[in-house]
Amino acid sequence: MITNWSRRALFASVGVASLAGCLNMSNDSSTDDQHDDDRPIGERPADDLPDDCPKSTLADYDLPDDLSKDTVETFVIEYHKEYVLNEMFSPTHQSDSVGGTVTSIDHHEYGYVIVVEWDGADYSDVTEFEAEPATDPPDSDLPSVETLDSKILREYAIEAAEQHGRVGDVSGPDWDLDQMRQDLEPLPGNEDDPSDPKNLVRYIRVDDTPVRLHLFSYQMHGDYFGMSTRYYVDSHVVRQSDEYSASDDDTDPLQLPLLECQP
Repeated sequence: MITNWSRRALFASVGVASLAGCLNMSNDSSTDDQHDDDRPIGERPADDLPDDCPKSTLADYDLPDDLSKDTVETFVIEYHKEYVLNEMFSPTHQSDSVGGTVTSIDHHEYGYVIVVEWDGADYSDVTEFEAEPATDPPDSDLPSVETLDSKILREYAIEAAEQHGRVGDVSGPDWDLDQMRQDLEPLPGNEDDPSDPKNLVRYIRVDDTPVRLHLFSYQMHGDYFGMSTRYYVDSHVVRQSDEYSASDDDTDPLQLPLLECQP
């Protein structure tokens, strides 16, 4: 015979078991969701590659061998920095800088759609030339301005002597900088900075007027960027949103411009 106390104990044990079952189901569901969030990506069929494959925008830049959220995130950040420095900025300028972070990454088809928020700054070398009458030239027997082959040097030296003042400008497309440096280097001068070979100070004579010639370069930043870029990456391709912007979320990631394709 089941007493009232026995019934209460039985119901309590059934309730605990039911609750434990619910907790286990909840934990299993959470585990499934977590697994689904980082589920393995299927391999793209060999006959499903783009028509213009193979393609290489950045030479010898291999896609991740083991495709996962972690490997794709690392790859995209490194790839995007190289892409901006080589395709958007000057590839030879050491002062250019790019930084970025992944703000979202989601499964799509055989790979992932990644959004990178990034900023950067590019710099360029600017060259200027100045000519002005000299009050204390280093040599009293200066070469004549007519000995210069560079038309730019001759014109500015003569103009400075005639106007009794400083003249000059920033280098333009008609400037032959190599010829200008070649003309300036052997002239008398005593103000060179050994740490800056691009900074040349030399002296020339225009009739009876000594003229100081100064050719120098410096860095100037071009543009600052703050943008969002959308990528699609799988084991064979890298695609990137148009105009370096991720604003058009309606575009099929598989239709984004193709940057890399490896069979």
